[in-house]
Amino acid sequence: RRPGFAASMSDNGIALQRAPKCLSAETPEELCSLEVMESVYKEMTSAIVRDELSPAQKSHADDVWRLIKMIYNGATRLEALAARNPDHIQSEAVAKAYAKALCCLNPTSPEAMECSLEDLELASRCLEAARVQPEFSQAQNQVVDQLRKTIQTANGGDSVH
Repeated sequence: RRPGFAASMSDNGIALQRAPKCLSAETPEELCSLEVMESVYKEMTSAIVRDELSPAQKSHADDVWRLIKMIYNGATRLEALAARNPDHIQSEAVAKAYAKALCCLNPTSPEAMECSLEDLELASRCLEAARVQPEFSQAQNQVVDQLRKTIQTANGGDSVH
């Protein structure tokens, strides 16, 4: 056995326990700082470990990465977590459009493969018409910005998926 492998597996056990906790709004911020999440992500995605993760664990690693990216772009962890859920949006039409955007932008979502450019454009038009940006959190606005970038890329001839 390689010495690094045993240490990696033990660190990974901690990472596997911490990932779901960092994905929960109930976990205190001090237990899931950016540094902690970066460490969790690094451990879960190391070459030795990644192939041995279950689909749920891989999903947790991907979700932790999405949180990290939103934090890098100015959101708090709690904003980033809330941005993953359209249930807190008051307008039903806006909530539906935002939910569609979330599904289409998440490549691991079963619905993502069903999304067309027309679906993305419809969601974007609805969100723009509702003028949600001033009311949305930093993280929710990042989702809207990503939706726009995806549409621009697709209009340039690249695949939505």
